[in-house]
Amino acid sequence: MLPPLKPCASGSHFSYSARANCWAHSKIRFVIRPVRLNRLSFIVLAICFACTCAKSVAKSPASVHPTRVVGYLASWGVRSKGTRIADLPVKDLTHIFYAFAKIGNDSRVTLSDPCVDVGACDSPPTVGSGGNFAELERLKLRNPHLKLVISIGGWTGSRKFSDAALTDASRRLFSESAIDVFIRQRPGLFDGIDIDWEFPVAGGMEGNVERPADKENFTLLLGELRRQFDAQGAIDHRHYELTIAASARPQEIANVEIARVEPLLDFINVMTYDYHSGPGTTAPTT
Repeated sequence: MLPPLKPCASGSHFSYSARANCWAHSKIRFVIRPVRLNRLSFIVLAICFACTCAKSVAKSPASVHPTRVVGYLASWGVRSKGTRIADLPVKDLTHIFYAFAKIGNDSRVTLSDPCVDVGACDSPPTVGSGGNFAELERLKLRNPHLKLVISIGGWTGSRKFSDAALTDASRRLFSESAIDVFIRQRPGLFDGIDIDWEFPVAGGMEGNVERPADKENFTLLLGELRRQFDAQGAIDHRHYELTIAASARPQEIANVEIARVEPLLDFINVMTYDYHSGPGTTAPTT
């Protein structure tokens, strides 16, 4: 169960703010804009505007609707494409989403590739000492404004989401393991978690576990993760961000309880290349 809620602002339309644990007059808007990132292997999915629980009606529009410029960093690109983390155009970004963490058979969240991620290799590593995480830590030290979020799942990594979201016990284990691996074991490195489930109920990669109950269970999974995140944030005296990657296609949007998940999230990234894709087409990245 989520903690009891209380009103924190007056108005006719209210939504829940996980940051302040209260109801507030707020909404999320999505603005899609193309962004050029110096030809690096980076995908900017969306620029999202969100507002959280306001303490004063005198806040400026910029503070109520902060602009977020999000880039997904493919972990394998460092080895396969020669991506240099130190050269990423972070002056143009507010967030880097590190893709991906994976889900094990027991619903626990783990590193996807320990060799690439943290330099734990059986053979001579093809990445620097400490792996990508060490490089990202140095990048954040040089750029204090930058937030780093771990993205779980992805197109090829969503097969076990349905099982992880299925029961109270599996949802607790999923959330506990994710926070332990990426927050408690690496304090200060990650600022949040992004859930990239492609997709609840139907529409994902062949071989994915899919259930009609995924629609509601996705909401319950996010609720449990938000609850545990808020508890960890109280210990660490900070707020941890929770986001999702959402399809732009109506058939997949219909399988997400948007009205119920939106209050649990800091913002939503829309996979805008889904607007125009398929055999023989080139999807735009925006």
